[in-house]
Order: sequence, then structure tokens, then C-alpha cells
Amino acid sequence: MKRSLLLMSLTLLLVGCPTNGDPDQGIAIGNPGVVELAIGSASGLDVAEALIETQALKVVDCEGEATQIELQDDLLFLGEGVEVPSGTWCSLQATDAFVYVELWTGDDEDPMALLDLAVGTVTLNGATTEGFEIGEEQALLLEILGPEYTSIEELGLDLEPFVVVETGHPAYEALVGRVHDDAALYEDADGDGVVDDGERSDGPTASTAEPVEPEDPGNTIPGCSAVGGGGVGLLGLVLSAAVGVRRRRSSAPPAP
Repeated sequence: MKRSLLLMSLTLLLVGCPTNGDPDQGIAIGNPGVVELAIGSASGLDVAEALIETQALKVVDCEGEATQIELQDDLLFLGEGVEVPSGTWCSLQATDAFVYVELWTGDDEDPMALLDLAVGTVTLNGATTEGFEIGEEQALLLEILGPEYTSIEELGLDLEPFVVVETGHPAYEALVGRVHDDAALYEDADGDGVVDDGERSDGPTASTAEPVEPEDPGNTIPGCSAVGGGGVGLLGLVLSAAVGVRRRRSSAPPAP
């Protein structure tokens, strides 16, 4: 009995207890993915142009190490794709960012609006603290504003033929808030450069929501993590049991 218990404990130590450790963090593997700038639709308005200007666009691993994404002149235009390292990341960040959107109504008189939004740092997180994956050559869309983010009436285009939405405009703060609420990273499954209903219903790869702790799947070998010392603690329990068996045998009266 003692020998079998010792063998079992050594086997557990050699095989190892299952762990819920972090996956490989921030390791760029293989070919990069591609992220393209996108924007949602707005009622009665068409997008003539949109871009984001940022001091730095970067992916950050779950240990806080950042990898910068190369942009030409710190600009990313609507429909333009940039290479992003594949691998596991905890966030995508645009720091000291400005969002510019040119809109028109499509009427004969062509009323136009220019959104000039200083949005600061926008951080997109994975759903959990384990981060999110960017696959090799995976196509992703960085949507800076979601569907129905504004309207002709909110911008004042029903009263003026040309409107600049900047600091002091009645719609300015709400639109800056929409960027921080709406911005998200979606998989572009069909490669059309637009987040369609199916892709939106699948949910974002990363969003501005705070990540949550992943659910604990539990241990397949009882006692591995329940004991503070993991496998070493389990070995102590097994050895204690073996000693107990030996003592009971040694203290038992001899057979007649």
C-alpha cells in the first residue's frame, strides 16, 4: 500500500497538475492580421470621408507590453487597412486621438457636416482578462462609431447648409461619448469593409467594455489547486497517508 501511494504521488508530480495560467501573451506569430477603419450608418446621412489621427495605435499584451502599429503620417482613413501582429493581445489602443468625419445629406443643395472630435485615448479590450486573438491574415474592422450615431436634426443640418461639429457645438459631447461607447473591433467575415448585421450579432472581438475574469473550468485532478502547495501539497498528503498506514500496521497486534 505504501509503495503504491508513493508511486501515485510521484506520477502526479511528473504529469503535473492542470493550471489555469495565462496563454502566451503578446507573441506575434506568423503572418499579421489586417485592421481596416469602418463607421456605422447615420439616418439620412452619407459618409464622404472619415479618418482617425492618433499619436500611436498599438496592441498591448496582458503583461502591459505594447507593440506599435505603423501608420502613415499617424492617419488611418476609412477603408484603409493596416497590418497588425497576430497573436494574443489584451487591448488595442489609440492614444491622443482625433476623429474626423465628413457627412452629407445627398440632397441637391448638398448640406454638409464636418465632425471634428478630440476623443483622447480609446482602449478596446478583450471580453475577458485572457485577451483576444488576432489570427494570421485575419480581416478585422475598427468601427469608430456605431449605427445611428447622429442625425440631420442633431447636427443642425435642417437649419444650416454647412455645420462644423467641434467644441461648443450642442452635439459635440454626445458624439465624443459615442466614440468611447461604440468603438469596437469586429471580424470582417465577408471582407466587404462594413460591419453587417450578422457580424454585429456575433459580437465584437474587442470593445470599450471592461474585461471580466474568465470562468474557472475547475481541476480534473482533485486536490491539485485546493491544496495551497499544488502538486507538492498533494505529495505531502499522500506521504502522510502512507505513514499513517505504516503506523497502523506496526501497531497492530501480531496474528495468533
